[in-house]
This record gives sequence, C-alpha cells and structure tokens, in this order.
Amino acid sequence: MAEFNISNELKNPLFNRTEVELEVKSKNTPVRVEVEKFLSEKYSSPIEGVCVDTIKGKFGSDEFKIIARVYPSKEDKDLTELKTQKQRKAEAEAKIKPAEATPAENPTQ
Repeated sequence: MAEFNISNELKNPLFNRTEVELEVKSKNTPVRVEVEKFLSEKYSSPIEGVCVDTIKGKFGSDEFKIIARVYPSKEDKDLTELKTQKQRKAEAEAKIKPAEATPAENPTQ
C-alpha cells in the first residue's frame, strides 16, 4: 500500500479547484485510479472531479511526485480541463451516430 503525503495544497477560486502536490512512497508506480480514489475521499469530491496531471519518479527510487487538481464536481472539471483527442473523437461519434432504425410496421390486409 502506498503512503500518500500532501506536500503542497493551493485553493484556486478562479477555476473553482484545489491544486495538490503529493509525495508517495511505494515500491511500484502509483496507479491513477488509486490516486483519484485517495483524493476524492480526502476532499469529499466525486472521482470524476479529480484530474491527475503527472506522476513522476526517479530511476531506482521508491519516491514519486504527483500533481493533481480536485474539482467539487464533474461539471466544474469539464468547464476547465482540456479533453484528450480520444475523448473529443468519442463525443463526435456519439453525436453523428444515427438513431436506431425501427422496423416498419406490416400493414394488415
């Protein structure tokens, strides 16, 4: 289990978020989902409202530095954070996808 220590915390009211720097001591590189879960519990925010920016570690060391941003809701995150190309493509395909065709009713004779 990784040990999470918050080294720096900055409230940013302009973007309605908290910017956090973590120092983690772990034998393996921390997984983003694990970091998101820890931050969402710590700041009482939904997991969808957490954005992990970077996870950096030095070769041969078991210490990692994580930079993340915590928003109070998913909507606040969506207003500020840039979407990846994969996310934009998925949204575009969802808009273009035609409605499911229903079979025509057979007229009664």
